[in-house]
Amino acid sequence: MSTIDIDTTALHAFNPSTRLPSGITVPPSTIHLLDNFFRVVDSLPSEPTNSQKFTSIFTSDGTWKTPDAAFRGHDQLAQSGTSWEFLRMLKSFQHHVGKIYALDAEGKDLMVWGNILMQTVDGEKHDVVYSAKADIEVDARGEARLAFFQGWSSRV
Repeated sequence: MSTIDIDTTALHAFNPSTRLPSGITVPPSTIHLLDNFFRVVDSLPSEPTNSQKFTSIFTSDGTWKTPDAAFRGHDQLAQSGTSWEFLRMLKSFQHHVGKIYALDAEGKDLMVWGNILMQTVDGEKHDVVYSAKADIEVDARGEARLAFFQGWSSRV
């Protein structure tokens, strides 16, 4: 594994110690896409309507599966911040990406590992390990989009 070789100062979930696969290039556009996804997800406890931003992150028929909910297509994704029950118990959360593994030579079929720092509305703090599967597609304009994202974590 190698370390990330792009400027991480403006990134949300990535840092210089994030590990990337050796011998396979994960394009910077994919790193920025995943970072933008986590930025929006992490904003949902305080700003549930930010889920409307998922329409620029996912393909039109993209799917996001959480441990207890699933959203498919722009309409459902845009409403996910207000319809995902789990968010109602959180005051905040912050995803950190620790490692990315590429399952293909193009860096479009990815496994992501990291941790989530959570605080519940009751004030409890948790550091939870997560893993995720991400499938990246490039649209007609050449921009990376999530076609599929599924995350798994222990529960709070």
